[in-house]
Amino acid sequence: EIKSCFFFTVIFGAIAVREMFKDIEDRTADIGHKDTLPVQIGVERAALHGARLMYPVLAVAAFYPNTLVQLVPAVFAPSIALWYIGTLYGRETCRFKLAETYVWGQRAIDVFLAGYIIVFWCIK
Repeated sequence: EIKSCFFFTVIFGAIAVREMFKDIEDRTADIGHKDTLPVQIGVERAALHGARLMYPVLAVAAFYPNTLVQLVPAVFAPSIALWYIGTLYGRETCRFKLAETYVWGQRAIDVFLAGYIIVFWCIK
């Protein structure tokens, strides 16, 4: 059924991207015994690739033939982008010296998955 294919693709893709952000968090422990993307190419580039990989997931989610389901990725993408730009602006303006951990990426994907699953569960 088409509903199952959409649901599986979006959930699988979002979890795969979330795991990339989780690998960023575990990078220091992985050096020497795991060959993850953050270890190979660095944290910033791995985060950029993770963000880029989320676009096809959001595109598939947005093509589901139900307006309510389409609303979840349509609201999620600009909200996360604006939040991240605001965070960067705050770091530059207030001169925060905190290290970037990219945990926000994991939390953002968790919020997206929760919203998508709830909306998908409630539609007929």
